[in-house]
Amino acid sequence: MPFQIRSALYRGHEVAIRRRTPPPSWPAKAGHPCLSSRAPGETVDGQPSPTVTVPAASTSRRFGPLVLLSVGATLLLALAGTMANARAADVAAGQQVFRQQCAICHADKPGVNKIGPPLFGVVGRKTGAVPGYNYSVANKNSNITWTPEELDKYLNAPQSVIPGTKMPYGGLQNATKRQNLIGFLETLK
Repeated sequence: MPFQIRSALYRGHEVAIRRRTPPPSWPAKAGHPCLSSRAPGETVDGQPSPTVTVPAASTSRRFGPLVLLSVGATLLLALAGTMANARAADVAAGQQVFRQQCAICHADKPGVNKIGPPLFGVVGRKTGAVPGYNYSVANKNSNITWTPEELDKYLNAPQSVIPGTKMPYGGLQNATKRQNLIGFLETLK
């Protein structure tokens, strides 16, 4: 089978491309340069041959990772937004976790000290900052601001985040329950 030789750019260099020429018995499809036996610009029966520009392989190699990166970033942002909405959407479940796991030692009202300090306004507060509550030395000196991320770590394993804290709680290992609880704590303002 005969070959056509054309030139194209590959990684900034002009290269020769060999492709098989279809036999004359094959029907040529208008607009498809691979099946057309006419050269670009050549006319047959007064109809010009379609010209199709195909990007060189180097373009896809150069921009392929960029496209994947942008798609990945978009998915990550969508997932982060979904997780934030999921936390806010399960405030009622978080309140139930609070009642089952936290209300024994902590109040959700301001100024009410129980075995532990009140958790009203805990999100955004520094450790050891509730007046009138007798904190452990470790808790007073830890200098942590209770962000949702810090609360998540602390609620998972309190003794590993603040060694020496007097909170005897073993931790809430269920990530969904922790996120629901943190969503509820964010509403206590």
